[in-house]
Amino acid sequence: MTFLELNGLRKHYHSVRAVSEVSLSAERGEFISLLGPSGCGKTTTLQMIAGFVEPSSGSIWLDGQPLTTVKPQNRGLGVVFQSYALFPHMTVAENVGFGLDMRKIREPERGRRVRDVLELVQLEQHRDRLPAQLSGGQQQRVALARALVIAPPLLLLDEPLSNLDAKLRAEMQLELRRIQRSFGTTTVMVTHDQDEAMALSDRIAVMDSGRIVQLGRPQDVYERPATAFVASFLGSTNLICGQLRLSAAGMQLVVSDRVALPCPDSTGRAGETAWFSIRPEKIRLVGDGSGETGHLKGKIVMRVFCGDRWIYELDTDVGRLVLRVQNQGHPADEGRTAGLTWNLGDMISVEGGHA
Repeated sequence: MTFLELNGLRKHYHSVRAVSEVSLSAERGEFISLLGPSGCGKTTTLQMIAGFVEPSSGSIWLDGQPLTTVKPQNRGLGVVFQSYALFPHMTVAENVGFGLDMRKIREPERGRRVRDVLELVQLEQHRDRLPAQLSGGQQQRVALARALVIAPPLLLLDEPLSNLDAKLRAEMQLELRRIQRSFGTTTVMVTHDQDEAMALSDRIAVMDSGRIVQLGRPQDVYERPATAFVASFLGSTNLICGQLRLSAAGMQLVVSDRVALPCPDSTGRAGETAWFSIRPEKIRLVGDGSGETGHLKGKIVMRVFCGDRWIYELDTDVGRLVLRVQNQGHPADEGRTAGLTWNLGDMISVEGGHA
């Protein structure tokens, strides 16, 4: 049964349309990310759920009850801000227990709930420290504990990991998911970080220009992007445009007088213009006696070492393509001409060519 439901949410600031017709439903216990670039409307949508911004139109329902006209302090939601917003003069335990104090929760119930949530976020041993004595990751967990200790029906996260360095952010993604699953709290997170959204979410809502342009499980949205924008924003991709032509060998994508690529037969009708997305990890370098010639030839103009993988850029007759190859031996040299090949099923037809 739907637990959180957004129906036709809109927000206008005079002539500026921040959010246009956002509709979304979440099941109890589900983790949903609103993913998109700056200005796409994701934070405004979260603020409307929290009650900090009043919708121009539309409705919000939580567990079957209307939420749109309820004041923020009466919604009972847990919110973790990008800045964490910890009280610097309060200890960890006092920060976590603040929401319970506002709700007149007395001892021993207050102490038990603070202790339980601090154990869950693995900060019980730091309960008497001030925020300035904590690392960034520890401060983030204090903010999360403070939001969860009130047992909110809904947890809202606004770029919760953006202030952490890359290594700590990756560690905290796993920690955040563990904590959310332990509590079973329905969660909506705003982020512009694609890796974060894919690592944490049950479903991702990709937003652009105030609208949700695709909603689905991380692996589905990544593997089957609906538009060029989604393909390019959720990870990196190669976009190839051409005209469809039916030949004796099947459907082809005619890119130029020199290039006609095989493509899936179900992508459209002959004569139509079509765009395809091919992920960098789906393309293979071939040649050097392998017996494969590939769909294209390209010259390696750049290679970058990333530890577990190499990233290559090749100039081809369809433009510059990017490849990701696992680090499994000697890399291909810059300046070399190589064949490129991929499975037809990895050519994904997408709408629009402007990513």
